[in-house]
Amino acid sequence: MENDERLNKPIGNKESETLEAKDVVVAGVKIEPVYRKKDKSKPMSEDNKGEQVGEMVRLICKHPDREETLEISKAAYLKGDKKETSGLWYNEDEDGNVAKQSTLAQTMKFNNITKLSEFEGKTVQTTLDNGYIILKAY
Repeated sequence: MENDERLNKPIGNKESETLEAKDVVVAGVKIEPVYRKKDKSKPMSEDNKGEQVGEMVRLICKHPDREETLEISKAAYLKGDKKETSGLWYNEDEDGNVAKQSTLAQTMKFNNITKLSEFEGKTVQTTLDNGYIILKAY
């Protein structure tokens, strides 16, 4: 059996920082690969990195109530009259452009941009999803 000191840690008594959904300024944009875990019972690590399942767009944002930047890689949008949420998966169409029906494209259209690089310096709206800040695209 593993000798992992984390197995003997008690429940903490500190409240985690909760941020309100406010407009944020995008300081940068990056596209990163997303990998599946080899062993789902273990945390993600270089040794437990499996096959690449796609690429995710992450907006590096400055929140008015926080010193450090935060990364947002999920958005809320409307599908019909229902609110949906999804990751900002990077997918291209047959011409090599951002896929038209993707959450990423809907988020770009909502923010009146045509290229990912145009997010930089832009103020964008956010909303909450299970306590996490995500982009608002509706």
